[in-house]
Amino acid sequence: MIKEEVEAEVRVPSRLWSDGLPRWIGGRGFNGVMRALAWVVGIAALLTAAGALPNSHPLPVFTCLVMVLPAIAIHEAGHALAARWHGMRVIEMHIGLLNIMPLSRGLRWRLASPPKGVGGLVNSVPDPSRPLKPAMLWLMAGGPLANLVAALASLPPAVWGASPWSDYATAFLMINLGGFLANLVPFRGRHHVSDGWQWLQWRHVWSEGAREVSVLTLTSLSVWGVTAERVPGPLLRQIESLGPGGVLLVAWTRLKASQNVGDWTVVDEIDRTTTDVMAQVPPEEQSGFKWILAWLQVESAFSRAVIQRDARALLALPLGREMRWRAPHLPHRFAALACALDGNRAGCAAHSVRARVAAQSSLDLALHESEGRIVAHIEALLDPSPGDPVPRISAASSIAGPAVPTMPM
Repeated sequence: MIKEEVEAEVRVPSRLWSDGLPRWIGGRGFNGVMRALAWVVGIAALLTAAGALPNSHPLPVFTCLVMVLPAIAIHEAGHALAARWHGMRVIEMHIGLLNIMPLSRGLRWRLASPPKGVGGLVNSVPDPSRPLKPAMLWLMAGGPLANLVAALASLPPAVWGASPWSDYATAFLMINLGGFLANLVPFRGRHHVSDGWQWLQWRHVWSEGAREVSVLTLTSLSVWGVTAERVPGPLLRQIESLGPGGVLLVAWTRLKASQNVGDWTVVDEIDRTTTDVMAQVPPEEQSGFKWILAWLQVESAFSRAVIQRDARALLALPLGREMRWRAPHLPHRFAALACALDGNRAGCAAHSVRARVAAQSSLDLALHESEGRIVAHIEALLDPSPGDPVPRISAASSIAGPAVPTMPM
């Protein structure tokens, strides 16, 4: 299972068919049959693996369930290797409860539940200077192919082995073979879509410039260093056309652009846009926008703290475990602002350094420059120009540029 866009609150149309595929491929009936087939393949593989263990084994099914975890690790490693092979950057991985975030040097890890419905995921971002479709096709195929390779590697000890471990090799072979086949079945689940489904989408429907991949394109630009004010306007208009989620993403990116150039007053317009959009979203669907709303609230509070020269409301905001994990620079940036507003030059300098260091550890190159510029605005508060209550750099732009789906900035 791969995940192209972590936390992207844009509803992408589920249409799969095109001139190259019959219309019934995207039908609910076909999807139900394929989803059931994937479950049958997975359960059959698990039971066959359990049956391959010695009769004296006390807990064969439980043992095979334990073997599923290394099979998931192999699957996600296959996605990651395929991504790296085609010049993509892997910015996050989930293997069961293990959440890994690669950094510019080393990595961070924690124990956290993966998104609903998946046992693992790889969040990878393509290089915007390279062809998109070949990279995405190999990315989708990498996981199942890794399971197939693991199954083939288990074949010799399973068939010709003379020790009791040959039974375990047979079980592991069946589990990986089941993972290979189940992930190739094209279907849409309630919380995710299979590798086979995504492969067909990229093979027959999605391509460079398509509206449905505009959010992924924005993420690619950010990870490769395109900061807020340099993102093309037509791309943001494509994202806006995706619906309420797209409008909120554009509002978020405009807010980040305004922070980069020191135009804090844009926050009023952003807050009005957010309120108007959410007023049009049915109450039962509003939970799907909780993360982007949380990020908008936090960064809006920061801009307002600069305008009002008061950081008390900002420091009282609960960032939460998830936001601190994804944006470790934020607490340091907020503390630097509070120190600057109090005239604490030493404290501001110390927290500014920490904010820059935390941002530069990210693989998102735009975050490096963006956070450095915002911190520079904070430091300028210690020595404001006469008649300029809010330091501002003149470089007007209405477009944005952080890695919006993962919301790191």
